[in-house]
Amino acid sequence: MHRRFTGPATPRLTTATVFLDGVMAFPAQAAALLTPYRNAAGRPTGHRGEPYVSDRDHQALVRALDADGWRVHAPAVGDRAVRTALNACERVARPGRRGRRHTLTHLDR
Repeated sequence: MHRRFTGPATPRLTTATVFLDGVMAFPAQAAALLTPYRNAAGRPTGHRGEPYVSDRDHQALVRALDADGWRVHAPAVGDRAVRTALNACERVARPGRRGRRHTLTHLDR
């Protein structure tokens, strides 16, 4: 798809955004964390937030996008989502490759 829609007469599409989780703020608490959120008294709630996509599916998506020439932009808030994004980037990294860089943003915790 990337190759099909690029050329001198068309805008150049280079980046795909893949959201991994939501916001950390209460009441949503949708950021994917490694440890549970805490309540107002500081006790763990048992809720860690759910990632929007599994590690396995995210790695497959990043691998496919990378192979087709896309850059992946991954907004990830919670530490669990950040780990998922970094693992996927590490899987597609090749020594000496230049020019295409995947990015993470919003790293909150």
